[in-house]
Amino acid sequence: MPHHAATHTREKKHQLKQLDCGPECGFLIRSHDEKEIVDVARKHVKQFHGMDMSEQDIKKDIENVKE
Repeated sequence: MPHHAATHTREKKHQLKQLDCGPECGFLIRSHDEKEIVDVARKHVKQFHGMDMSEQDIKKDIENVKE
């Protein structure tokens, strides 16, 4: 069974995730790397919306992409 647990962990780590800014904006980012989503989203929100968002606030809006 340990091999199965390792496979499950690997699959979870590589889950495709996304953050959608909303239909009025149209910004969407998808990545397997949550840190990349957070970094790019923080830059987007600052540049296009003039807002600062915490990492925790952005993570609340990240969703798993259904395959």
